[in-house]
Amino acid sequence: MQNQSKYKAESDKFEGQGILRSAARGSAGAIVGSDAGSNPDSRWESSQAAAYSSSIPAKIPGYANLYEMGARLLSAALNARAEAVEEDTDEEAEDRNPRILIVGAGGGQELETFGRAEPDWRFVGIDPSAVMLEQARLRIRGTGIESRTVLVQSELDPPDRQPLPTSSSSAEGHAAAHGSVRLACAKSGTGAAAQPASSDSAERETGSAPFLSPASAETETRESFGTTAYDGAACMLVLHFVRGTDAKKKMLRAIAERLKPGAPLLIASLNADLASPAYSTMMEAWRLHMRAGGVPEEDWRRFAASLGPQSDPIPAAEVESLLEECGFVRPQRYFGAFLIDGWLTFRNGGDGK
Repeated sequence: MQNQSKYKAESDKFEGQGILRSAARGSAGAIVGSDAGSNPDSRWESSQAAAYSSSIPAKIPGYANLYEMGARLLSAALNARAEAVEEDTDEEAEDRNPRILIVGAGGGQELETFGRAEPDWRFVGIDPSAVMLEQARLRIRGTGIESRTVLVQSELDPPDRQPLPTSSSSAEGHAAAHGSVRLACAKSGTGAAAQPASSDSAERETGSAPFLSPASAETETRESFGTTAYDGAACMLVLHFVRGTDAKKKMLRAIAERLKPGAPLLIASLNADLASPAYSTMMEAWRLHMRAGGVPEEDWRRFAASLGPQSDPIPAAEVESLLEECGFVRPQRYFGAFLIDGWLTFRNGGDGK
């Protein structure tokens, strides 16, 4: 209990100094609509976001495995569905280019890992942070993944209330000058509109392989957000930043409503019972891991202090219950590292699932 009190004291100290920051993509309400919580943490609209992709592997043991195993699980699930369609119809599956929704796509880890593993998959990545989406764009630039990717700056709402993304005029102007487009933009709740790239970054990418053109990006995202069109989805390290049970349900249902019956979902989050006697031991072991990996003590303290005040982790068993309540079935845990858990689950309604 002594360590637990220490983490609480550190939380109060950082909050009082006004420097408390969450340890991953954003604060509560960053993915769901404005009624679910506060605006995204300003950290994720600043230059500090650039450090996320390089620092997070040192914080989570087996970070790369979380995504690489996830890619294989999605592949296996989608291959099985395609084979089942062929057996049922005695015809080849119509679509050999599955559409994958990435919720919280900023940073680009899912896009890079999944896109390299599966050259036929198409992606729509949604995130409210323009800065983090720019990191994703830069990460997959020149890989061939960008030609089958649309990035959408928006919060995630139920399909019948989702603002339909359009390309901003600034993006169109940039495309005319430099041959590429970064984002489709949808304003939702308090979410900010996409910001044009700085002139220096625009100059650096001249001649790079383009994202979809403004017109095709608008068509693609309108189709994606207006129908239950997705063959699979991933929501990695997002759920614990959504505050409150109702807001978590809202996000999970919004994902389920966009998936075909029986479609797979990968989901990972930080999960904990903050009142558990084991919590302080887990946190101390995690601290030792991070420090051994070169994470500065000050960064660890900010991370530890953020759990609770700036995030809303819940026990893993509650996550599984929420998934089943919100339209998913049979969640199977495939990853675990300290307080991080990853699951494969399926939207209900497909072949007995």
